[in-house]
Amino acid sequence: MIEPSPLRLAAVQVTAVVERPIWWQSFPGSVIHGVLGHRLKLGSCVVPHRNCKRCYLVHDCAYGQSFISPVPEDSERMRQYPQTPHPIQLAVFPWEEQRLLPGSELTIALTLYGCMSGSLLKILLALHDALSGGVGRAERGERGTARMLAVTDRVTGRRYDWMDLQRSYTPPAEPIVLGSLGNGDQPRDIEIEFKTPVRLRTGGRMNFEPTLPDLVSNLSRRLANLEYFFGDGDCVINRGEVLDQASEVAAKIDVAKVPGIRYSARQKTTVAVSGFVGRVRVPACPAELARVLEQGQYTGLGKGTTMGLGWIEAVHRTE
Repeated sequence: MIEPSPLRLAAVQVTAVVERPIWWQSFPGSVIHGVLGHRLKLGSCVVPHRNCKRCYLVHDCAYGQSFISPVPEDSERMRQYPQTPHPIQLAVFPWEEQRLLPGSELTIALTLYGCMSGSLLKILLALHDALSGGVGRAERGERGTARMLAVTDRVTGRRYDWMDLQRSYTPPAEPIVLGSLGNGDQPRDIEIEFKTPVRLRTGGRMNFEPTLPDLVSNLSRRLANLEYFFGDGDCVINRGEVLDQASEVAAKIDVAKVPGIRYSARQKTTVAVSGFVGRVRVPACPAELARVLEQGQYTGLGKGTTMGLGWIEAVHRTE
């Protein structure tokens, strides 16, 4: 039996209206990730040198935690890596359109994990500054802008007016334990939709034709890492058990490869973000495996989840 995940998170969706045309000229999630990080650093950094690599506060400030995320010195996981998974996930919709005209709406979904779940309002204020200050490619010397209208708690469905939240400085969603979002302990039909391109690496290569064990292996590893670094430090998921279940059930996977690029400011070049979108259906899915798949709605799947890739949703379930 798989124990419920102890990982705390806060999950919201921001609704905004475009005021000045936005031309992304890159993957939208990558653009929002970049400007959000810039604004968050402006509001978080208190040292004059501004160099996160030599800052002893990097584990304590909101920017350092969510965008730098260095591996702790006493970590027993990912010790050969420069960073842990970032405790922030976002996605921008629509992600397929490169140009948004005034009056059109966009939504930005956010999930924060562990200690960052208590910094939700700070992240939202930084996002407000980013959208109103200008995003995307400049036209006639001006970048596109958008005005935040509302914030919706993705767990409860409650919607809050952004102006009211700014006046009260009240977080629109309280942190909740991921394990409490399970949906029963009996086998059930489940259908998962890949809402943004999933970049899945299997055996060192990009995988555009995944099997269910491929998906579950990546998702369970991500869950385990998030639990270790941002939960209570103990991994409760039994990866062997869920992989065995994934290998034994019949699953219908219907995916298609989609191209994509983003601009990397660090590398000063475009980077491919091609992935796959589509659905996977698992009839009579064992409860433990279904729980892991459903939890993927709050963790994402594959590479680049911090910048809008690998967003998944459960779209159909039969108890």
